[in-house]
Amino acid sequence: MAPVDHNPRSPLAGGWSTVQAGSWPVAESATQHLSPADSMWFRSDSPKRIPMDTHTLIDAFEHLDTWEERYELISELSRGLLPLTASDRIDANLIKGCDTRTWLTGQLVPGTGSQLEYRAEAEGPLVQGLTAVLLMPFQGKSPEEVLATDPYPFIRRLGLESGLSAKRQAGMQAFIERVKAIAARYCDGE
Repeated sequence: MAPVDHNPRSPLAGGWSTVQAGSWPVAESATQHLSPADSMWFRSDSPKRIPMDTHTLIDAFEHLDTWEERYELISELSRGLLPLTASDRIDANLIKGCDTRTWLTGQLVPGTGSQLEYRAEAEGPLVQGLTAVLLMPFQGKSPEEVLATDPYPFIRRLGLESGLSAKRQAGMQAFIERVKAIAARYCDGE
């Protein structure tokens, strides 16, 4: 289904892959101070890649009129996730409490000192996109920073708590708990 295009300034207007820097209302300050880890949120097929960080996503959500449009954007974000290997798709990496089978792994990025890199995959495009959204506040941070990060103000700004079913909210909570558990393992010296 093609995205509904009521707002010509929305990231969905004309298709996400045709959006170029400056063509939709993203505060310039939101893209000026990005860490190298933010590069995972670039769409590789965009003519001019636009980073998708928490501030940019909040801005995009504010310009989308309906949840249908927001779900479309969330599904599109799934393409930005780092892929899992076949060997990562094991029961030990499944998120307990998610109705849709969802896997999550995390490891320190070599050469960065202590930046965590999360990889996730889900069997459905919406849930896969939700995992991309939920990883935004954590990706590229140290294990200590991940543990200190409260993702709920970001989640509330997006309206996810009101836009998701109770089952999806429970899965979201289980996913965040797993993100933090992976970080805690590295803090404990793994």
